[in-house]
Amino acid sequence: MPRLDLNIGHVRDAKKAAVPGAKAYDIIDTRARGLLLRVGPRGCRWAWKHEFNHRTRRMDLGDVDEWSIEDARTIAGEATKLIRERKGLPDAAWLAAQRARFGKAPPPDWTVGLGQPFVPSPEPKPWKGTPDFMAWTYRDAVDRYIAHVTATKKRATAADYRKTLTNPAFTHFMKLPVTRITVDEMQKAINAVAKAGHHASAVGMTVKQRTFWKWLGRPGVCEGSMITTAVMARLHKPERVKVPVVPGAPPVPKKRKKHFPLMPELGRLVALARSGALEPAFDVAILLLVAAAQRNHAVCSAAREDFADCDEEPGWGVWRVPPLHRKGASEEDEVEERTHAVPIPPAVWAVVKDRIDSLDGHFLFPAFRTWRGKMLVGHMHENTLSHHFAAMPDIIARPHDLRRALRSQGRKLLKVTPKEISLILDHAEGKAGSVTEKHYSDDELLDVKRPILERWWEMVERHAEASAPTLPPVEEIRIHITAAKLHRKNRKPKASAAAAA
Repeated sequence: MPRLDLNIGHVRDAKKAAVPGAKAYDIIDTRARGLLLRVGPRGCRWAWKHEFNHRTRRMDLGDVDEWSIEDARTIAGEATKLIRERKGLPDAAWLAAQRARFGKAPPPDWTVGLGQPFVPSPEPKPWKGTPDFMAWTYRDAVDRYIAHVTATKKRATAADYRKTLTNPAFTHFMKLPVTRITVDEMQKAINAVAKAGHHASAVGMTVKQRTFWKWLGRPGVCEGSMITTAVMARLHKPERVKVPVVPGAPPVPKKRKKHFPLMPELGRLVALARSGALEPAFDVAILLLVAAAQRNHAVCSAAREDFADCDEEPGWGVWRVPPLHRKGASEEDEVEERTHAVPIPPAVWAVVKDRIDSLDGHFLFPAFRTWRGKMLVGHMHENTLSHHFAAMPDIIARPHDLRRALRSQGRKLLKVTPKEISLILDHAEGKAGSVTEKHYSDDELLDVKRPILERWWEMVERHAEASAPTLPPVEEIRIHITAAKLHRKNRKPKASAAAAA
């Protein structure tokens, strides 16, 4: 497709080439965006072409003898401007108005009867609304939003949003422009999910749809989505519907209740980690979870350089958790790279330090394998540690439950105030309401946090020592963990393991 600064000579040559049986081709004018000279066996014609939101809009402007080169460039420019200014789409009526403007035809608002003079017709109604051609489809909008979430959030968060926004309940929205989707239609789709017995899923859909549509209306995004108002602001969470009791029907599975581990369970957990029955990665991770009470993701994704010796107290370590690994960390934290400092007791720091010295990579807990052989994962997945917790004998707690243990047991047994515990558990370290602390202080408050964790670990150690004699032999622990993992995967253990059990 040649590109030329069209002149009268090019037009003359094109007309000579437009003979029956000739091969059709287009010439792109380099001076007017979208203007084409179409040459084919049926003659030469002016045309206009424009791409918007990955879609192509075409329009035939008329025979090459109808318009001069300058007039064709003017019309092509007006058509492109119409779309760029979001005023509408050039169509047959618009082209008729252009012909009238250049004196090529009567004005489109005049009609003529046979043998009658021109009589003005009613003035046409102005164009309203946003043409569907200009707006993203729901599928396009979701893909762009997921790309945004992937670049700014955790991979699991992006996967969760994609799963929710592409739920089968929204299938009929996929090919529709987002400008045609109303809040009433969206609410009906979510309510149908709730009535089908999936109330929790419907609530999650409501929250994620609000966030999604709010992003569509952001400056810089709304230029393509054409969403300029809070379309889904009135979207509300569906009310819970009472499920009638049907005699003989199987019971509805209940969601796992929040578990608040007591000190004997924490002591058994630490004793299992020190028994030698677990893989090295798991025993260090368990000790770090119990001692620091941070989130599962923060532990699994911890980097070796995040840890250092504590200058204020010999024998102690400091774990500085980056903002990207903390749920709810503010944008100011990310920009200024403010970390959340957690003191590590000497008994745990010695184990962590030995693991840091034994590794060469970036992460403290590298991935065991590639994900389904397709994508390399840098660090151990959070589910890997959670599944290992579920496989350990007589352990009910999961990694996140250990944060509840420090919050509840620390308050009851150590008599630590909630504000002091927030220094360790809270993402903002209790500074959320203090402007001066947040912006004008670099104090990590290690002298306040260390006594709390020191008393906490002393209490854990006492229960670990009491629990150690009650543990089964190391080999039995390993067989139990292996069998529990295989049972979870609906696989049978090997004959030797089964016989030993």
